[in-house]
Amino acid sequence: MISSDVIIVYLGLLVDKCCGSKARHGVGATSFAFVEFLKQPTWSWEEAQRHKKDHLINLIPIHIGVCHWVAVIVDSTLSSGRKFLYFDSMSYFRESDFNDVKDWFRDCENDSSKFVMMDWQEQAVASNDCAVFALAACAYYVLRDGDSLPSSFEFSNGINAAEFGKGWRRHVFKSIVEERIDLGDNVFDWMVVNHSK
Repeated sequence: MISSDVIIVYLGLLVDKCCGSKARHGVGATSFAFVEFLKQPTWSWEEAQRHKKDHLINLIPIHIGVCHWVAVIVDSTLSSGRKFLYFDSMSYFRESDFNDVKDWFRDCENDSSKFVMMDWQEQAVASNDCAVFALAACAYYVLRDGDSLPSSFEFSNGINAAEFGKGWRRHVFKSIVEERIDLGDNVFDWMVVNHSK
């Protein structure tokens, strides 16, 4: 399983990459510790503001349960208004975990319609790839063409969940060692981002 330090470092590199793009200059990443703070029963949104930066698109890795990672992307650039987008690579507890996330963010957004469970691919059976799937979701989302909300994400032809997880582990490791994200890496061709017509 990938550690929280690796997740935060990779997201930092992703933010740096987006800062060089006029299309994605408002992207920021929030430490998973911020989400742990949200889970406390006595937290207030005003106090929480001191724990985060205000970005147009905020990438939030969330550690759920004993060993599961998901991603929440808060996007304020969509024409339909701010959305809380939930990416989860395991279907078994997806619905209940999604409801937990909505509850943690209850003081940020009370309108349930603003929370969207994204149509995201599932990791390989018996793998520990949830963290790399969460990182991949963040990368594909902020690096996609256009500004509309995707309807679904699908593996490219010939790519399966096991190969995807292995390739993304290599990509994350390489990115951290080289201290940069190589957009020429073939993993960026492994997912098709679909949009509603």
